[in-house]
Amino acid sequence: MHKVEIMIKSRLKINVLVLLIAIGLLASSVGKGYAQSGTYVIQVQDVLKIAFWEYPDLNAQVKVKRDGSVDIPLVGKITAAGLSVNVMRQKIISQMSLFNRIVTQISIEVLEYGSNIVYVTGQVRKPGRYSFEEIPDLWDILLEAGGPLETALLSDILIVRADEGGKVYRADVTEALQNAALDQLMEIKPGDTIQIQASGVPGATRSPLVKQDVIYIFGAVGRQGAHNFAAGTDILQAIGNAGGPTQNANLKKVKHISVSHGSTSIVTLNLNDYMNKAAPPPMPLGPGDYIVIPQKSSFGRRLVNIVVTTTVSSILGTILFVVLRR
Repeated sequence: MHKVEIMIKSRLKINVLVLLIAIGLLASSVGKGYAQSGTYVIQVQDVLKIAFWEYPDLNAQVKVKRDGSVDIPLVGKITAAGLSVNVMRQKIISQMSLFNRIVTQISIEVLEYGSNIVYVTGQVRKPGRYSFEEIPDLWDILLEAGGPLETALLSDILIVRADEGGKVYRADVTEALQNAALDQLMEIKPGDTIQIQASGVPGATRSPLVKQDVIYIFGAVGRQGAHNFAAGTDILQAIGNAGGPTQNANLKKVKHISVSHGSTSIVTLNLNDYMNKAAPPPMPLGPGDYIVIPQKSSFGRRLVNIVVTTTVSSILGTILFVVLRR
């Protein structure tokens, strides 16, 4: 009996210790999450869930507008961008006190981080659009997207950088995994598109992205993002359906990234020359393809502005000289 009693007490001590460790981990995790959500600085395009504990009927889901404001029931328009979640919470409570002093507790949850969005396509389980409070490394993003498929070519991942006119970088995740050097992979930036190609081995399945009847158009175009794809659509029709190129579009260096055949090919096109042909041949697209239209360099725009300004000034000066001589 004595041995049994000792065993029972030992097990109780172990169970209590495990329980205390679990509670400690949970408390530290909750504390960390609260600190992150409270100190996070709200950005334009963020989606916020605002909950009023005393009056759940006032709960709202709002998106931060381009001017940095949100519209909240009873409170009205309020500036949110640039404020931490904690400061935003106190600001709403202060505004609400003008109408109802009972409202003292509200919670703000960031449902989508509008400024930190990346796109993951190709050989992952859940391709799509992902937002983060802080953009993690490339491998963590792949895990967030459900992880790579067995057919994924991890040694040659394409990263299309939106803020560099669609410049394409390559990353070798296989080597990084083998050398335990995931932290040395290139930094992923807001707006990047990560394309995981198929390995090309016999029997490899096509990219999940290809199953979707969409194409992706980024850069200097009216409406960026995913657009419906119809068989036979060529590149000019696709750009036209996306609102057409903007005034500062560089049509001489348009990139067509094709993923339609399970592998990826990148072609740079001069659409100015293409459109000037008497009978330009069709340039068909496939489902899941990308079109990236870069912007003209800022130097080129400044040079044009200088030339235009100088020419106008010269003309006006000539006119003024002629008028004065008369």
